[in-house]
Amino acid sequence: SRTKHFLVIPKIELIILLILNASSGIEFILKAVNDGQEYSIAEKKPLKNLNIIDVGCGGGILSEPLKRLGASITGIDASETAIKSARLHSRKSNLEINYLVGTVDRLIEQKKLYDLVIASEVIEHVQDPNDFIKGLKKLVLPKGKIILTTLSRSLKSFLIAKVAAEYLTKVIPVGTHEWKKFLNPQELEILLTSDGFQVDSIKGMTYKINSDRFVLTDDLSMNYAIAATYFEPTTILSDD
Repeated sequence: SRTKHFLVIPKIELIILLILNASSGIEFILKAVNDGQEYSIAEKKPLKNLNIIDVGCGGGILSEPLKRLGASITGIDASETAIKSARLHSRKSNLEINYLVGTVDRLIEQKKLYDLVIASEVIEHVQDPNDFIKGLKKLVLPKGKIILTTLSRSLKSFLIAKVAAEYLTKVIPVGTHEWKKFLNPQELEILLTSDGFQVDSIKGMTYKINSDRFVLTDDLSMNYAIAATYFEPTTILSDD
């Protein structure tokens, strides 16, 4: 099974980690699980009834804020070093997170199912995005959701994520990204719908200098997030 390759990805992408830790990413997730509605500020644990898997969790930079919002979190990554770091930090932060070294295959074999499957900045690194989504689908409960964040294949992403990040500023190693592997939102939407998902929302994430933070936007030319709900195929019984 090619799912064993899904999580063998670089996890030292500083720019990406900043985006994952930004309020815009959490805001997108909260809206996605609440069918696009805003949560009340008074609701301190809006994810308390959700069982979430963070695929390719790295050092847990996304898992931790989701845990603080009340979710039951499992983080999985192929990097033993990353998981050791994640476990250490969660213990220091007094957060109970189930971190696992391994791949999607491990969870599929154990027949694990989740309310929400998140894979942030992973799909642009896999060999076969279609196989990747098929693997993630096996982890989603019926009417559960999947959230992916990734980079759009555009001139803007080529100049920023490839040329500037890898060659000019050297903030990430050369070869971290293969620009041709980036998926446009329309391409990712087609992959999801062909596998039984209904796309609920797509939003771009961009940095606003004046407010010094990342915000959600309709500009999908750089980083974007997509949320979709999984519906099991319906079987039509014959009268014969």
